[in-house]
Amino acid sequence: MKDDDDLQDASQLNYLEQVIDHIQESTSLYNGKEFFTQLTHSLSRLLRIDYVMIGEYFASYREQNHIQSIAVSYKGSETTPLIYPLLGSAFEQLENGDICCFSQGAHRLFPRDKIIKKHNIEACAGITLTDSKGDKIGMFIMLHRKPFEVAFELKHIMKLFSFRISFELERMKYDKKVEALAYLDELTGLPNRNRFIEYIEQGMALSEQHNSKLAVLNIDLDRFKKVNETEGYETADLLLQMVAERLKEAKLTLPYMLSRIGGNKFSVLLPQYEKAYQVNQMAEELLLLFDQPFMIQNNEHYLTASVGISLFPNDGTRPRQLILHADQAINQARKHVGNTYEFYTPQRDVQFVKEAHLEKKLYKALERNELSLHFQPQVDAEHQALIGWEVLLRWENKEEGPVSPATFIPIIEEAGLIIPIGYWIIEQACLKIKEWESLYPEHVCVMINLSAYQLVHYNFAQRVHKIMSKTGVRPEQLGFEITENMSLHGIDSALSVLRELKALGLKLALDDFGTGFSTFSYLKHFPIDVVKIDRAFVKDINTDQHSLAICRSIIDVCHSLNFKVLAEGVELQEQSNLLKELGCDAFQGYFYSPPMPSSKVQTYVEEYNGSQ
Repeated sequence: MKDDDDLQDASQLNYLEQVIDHIQESTSLYNGKEFFTQLTHSLSRLLRIDYVMIGEYFASYREQNHIQSIAVSYKGSETTPLIYPLLGSAFEQLENGDICCFSQGAHRLFPRDKIIKKHNIEACAGITLTDSKGDKIGMFIMLHRKPFEVAFELKHIMKLFSFRISFELERMKYDKKVEALAYLDELTGLPNRNRFIEYIEQGMALSEQHNSKLAVLNIDLDRFKKVNETEGYETADLLLQMVAERLKEAKLTLPYMLSRIGGNKFSVLLPQYEKAYQVNQMAEELLLLFDQPFMIQNNEHYLTASVGISLFPNDGTRPRQLILHADQAINQARKHVGNTYEFYTPQRDVQFVKEAHLEKKLYKALERNELSLHFQPQVDAEHQALIGWEVLLRWENKEEGPVSPATFIPIIEEAGLIIPIGYWIIEQACLKIKEWESLYPEHVCVMINLSAYQLVHYNFAQRVHKIMSKTGVRPEQLGFEITENMSLHGIDSALSVLRELKALGLKLALDDFGTGFSTFSYLKHFPIDVVKIDRAFVKDINTDQHSLAICRSIIDVCHSLNFKVLAEGVELQEQSNLLKELGCDAFQGYFYSPPMPSSKVQTYVEEYNGSQ
């Protein structure tokens, strides 16, 4: 009888060896999910095990310890995928590389095991799968409705195949990560540009099939470059993540697909819309998402956005073409100071090409001596004495002729040329100050417009001081004008530089007051000497009571804070008289003179002084 048992054991061992050899050979040509599927089917069929499962930790349930099946076989055939809760299961206590095997009585030993209970399992075995670092990444499980006949040999087989399974699982996870890098934005977790292009391709196919339309809405965060420069990249990245989260969680009217296509730009795909007004509504809803500030460490950060829209098939029949045209529409929206949306038109396509052409020419404008400074006088209200000049940049291209500052100044800033050109302006203005010293009985201050990009440039105040020392300009002869919204995203950094300029003894003016994002409360933050009332309030002061009231309020508040007030855009004697009655301290505008080239300044000064 013993000989019969020995023969039976030998026969069984021989069979198991054949099974192992057969499975190793039959799976050698597979990898990844195909390997897992082939292996589970072969083991289930040849070992006569009801369920064989290979699974990984399910990311959404990592805290609760669930295993999501990658491949699961029932009696040698594919079956429904499983999510295996490990809490209370036979495998709950398994550590890295551990193996357990319960050859019978599993449903009595583990009454809380939901899978064992549901499928009436009698025997079970499992081994944890680890990666090359020794971290748990998954589990290899066998379940049977009858007792295991060869429990010891089964553990040996599971241990043997667990090495190959772990290797394939780690490689599969690595491949997924590589794929994610190719199609997902690492910072926000949103689909990236490559994936968004695929979305558009799929959307276009559906639109053609159903004879419907499709819209691409590009969202560009206004002046976001200043966030990087003033707050640093860490804060900028946090803001981008928060914007992405707000866009993802938005309850918008129509279904949409969201992507971050690069930098501070997001894209929304609106598939198969029915009415044109729905696209307008979508754009307005997107802009409203930026009404509330973003909070970082109890600090409020206000952002606005510009939205550019292109429509399929009207504005393009290729994904990249639609994205490009939506970008061009953004450029138009920015000309309205952002925080709005625009649709693409072919005319704007021509404008975009023109601006790109001008940008190339701007790079050579300095060396070709095409840039020049013009000067507009500033006059004391009480005595009508000349007290200063505002410096204005002009560009006369040899091929294009005079180019409007409204056209080329934004290009200079976007292209980063404002830094070298800005220092050139300061040095040239200082040279003119020294040249004209003999013209004035008292000192006259030359005011230079300062870009936000200059304000946060490394060692800006020190560079200014160096230029002043080189040219011999005294502090009371030079000043800078800033706009009220230039420091919106980084007021602390901006204030630091402004205080350095103030410490040099320079005059500071707040330009275009009342047209930006700030309020009267902003005045207390800036170390300024002068507030300039924007021409938008001055032009109707003699005909519109609201403009008059606004000017009066600005003057009263500024005087209470010990600021001087200068009104821009004064074109009529009546405007000058009214502003003087309100207590305005100084004027600037065409009533006194339009901006003039430096060559005409001496003649103007002599004639103006002679007329007083």
